[in-house]
Amino acid sequence: MEWDAEGPFGEEGACEEVQIVGEVRRRLLASITIVVGGAVFVMLYLGFYAMRFPWYSNLTVVLSTIAVVPALLLALWVHWGLGVAQRLAQHFRGPG
Repeated sequence: MEWDAEGPFGEEGACEEVQIVGEVRRRLLASITIVVGGAVFVMLYLGFYAMRFPWYSNLTVVLSTIAVVPALLLALWVHWGLGVAQRLAQHFRGPG
């Protein structure tokens, strides 16, 4: 997609675009870390602690982890998306 000389993110368009790529890279790394961390937690829990508790307690821990991981990812990406949408809206709204 082509943008005007000013760029979609203000007068320092190129610098801002590089900053957005850096933000995406950090959030992608955080997303991978959250998913892998959740999977490792479940595997370690089931491997070392599951025998001490009844099956329904183990099920609760696993389902809670399955619920928390997407919630963290959602919060991470929605926050970023709203910021980018706000910057784009300011650009396309124009001066005034």
